[in-house]
Amino acid sequence: PPATDPDRMHTQPWLTAMLWYCRELSVPCVSDEAWVQFNDARRAMRLEGLKYDVAEGRLEFDLRAEQAISGATVALPARWNGRDLVSVLLDGEPVDCKPETLEGLSQVLVSTDFTAEEVRHYAVGWS
Repeated sequence: PPATDPDRMHTQPWLTAMLWYCRELSVPCVSDEAWVQFNDARRAMRLEGLKYDVAEGRLEFDLRAEQAISGATVALPARWNGRDLVSVLLDGEPVDCKPETLEGLSQVLVSTDFTAEEVRHYAVGWS
């Protein structure tokens, strides 16, 4: 691990100083407890009913949240198999399909909230 490797820099003092500086500037941050709860809820989500029609360029699936979670995000490729993403429906309602660059790839990010045991249906189309 970097913190115990003598050939690497110990980053904890830098991280602590950065977090205090952000706090002085009133930069919003989540608590450690909220971060752990979000990650636990995200890991507990389940993908169900996955269907992909290659000829139509259509993907459908359900996401089930075992725990309530705010801001759960699905990243979809803006271009797939030579086709551009043209539509995303979340529970039958259209979602903005504006591509963003994430990790060097053009993707469409769909964020939503879930209550505990809620299932949301996604329908995605590429032309």
